[in-house]
Amino acid sequence: MLLLSAVEDFVSRSLAAVPGKLGKLIYLGSLRKSGQYFHWGLIRSHGSLPATKAMAEAHTSVWLELLRTPLPQLDTEMQTWMEKGKLNDRKMKCLADVNGLMPETRAGGTQRHFNSILLTLSHLSKAQAKKNDPPSA
Repeated sequence: MLLLSAVEDFVSRSLAAVPGKLGKLIYLGSLRKSGQYFHWGLIRSHGSLPATKAMAEAHTSVWLELLRTPLPQLDTEMQTWMEKGKLNDRKMKCLADVNGLMPETRAGGTQRHFNSILLTLSHLSKAQAKKNDPPSA
C-alpha cells in the first residue's frame, strides 16, 4: 500500500478532480473559513495540522500557477464555464472575494497582479457576452 503525504494526498485526490486553475483556486478559497482550512477527509486521514499545512501549500502553489498562466488560457477557461452554464452566482461571488481567493503565503505574488488578472477576465467575458447578444432592433 502506497502511503501519501498530506500534500500528495490532497493534490492527487481532491485538487486533481477540480478542472482549471481558476476552479482550483475557487475550491481552495471555499475550504478556508476564518483563516482556517477545513477538509473533513484530509483531516481524518492525516490530522488537523498536516492537513491544514497541505491545503495552505497547495493554495500557494495554485495561486502562483494562476499568476503565471497566460490570459488567453484563463479566458478560455472562463468562456468554457459560461458556455456550459457553470459560471453561477456562487463562482461569481467567489471571484469577487479577492481576499478569500488569495493564500496567506503569497510567495512573491501580489494582490495587484491578481486583481489585474480578474479585472481583465471580467472585461473579456463582458465583451464576449456583448458580442454574442443578438442585435437590438
